[in-house]
Amino acid sequence: MKNNYIEISCSTVVKNILCEALRHYAFIELAKLNYPSNAEIKSLLLNKIKMIEDEFVLKGRKFIIESDLYEHFQTAINMHYDRIQFELNARVDEQRKLLLKTINGQQTQDAELDFAMHKDNIF
Repeated sequence: MKNNYIEISCSTVVKNILCEALRHYAFIELAKLNYPSNAEIKSLLLNKIKMIEDEFVLKGRKFIIESDLYEHFQTAINMHYDRIQFELNARVDEQRKLLLKTINGQQTQDAELDFAMHKDNIF
């Protein structure tokens, strides 16, 4: 990545999905892996979630992802949609693509999420 951060601009719903995915990853998935650095990563992610939620509206529905956390965001999104796909036996490919594009800096709105859910036949 060229920058040390990526600016994310998205709807509240997309932000909430991302924060839910990060929480699950921090509390459940990292706990399954027994690496010494996981406690530090969990702490960083939980602090980042709090910062996103505290500053989201104040910064005009935007927040920053530091490049050293990017892979964790990406993994959290993939695990989130893997879990939904398994538990609901539902297609989530379009939603997954949309959230991954979002953390790459593409602005995302609710209409795009609705369209992705429609393409995945969630409705």
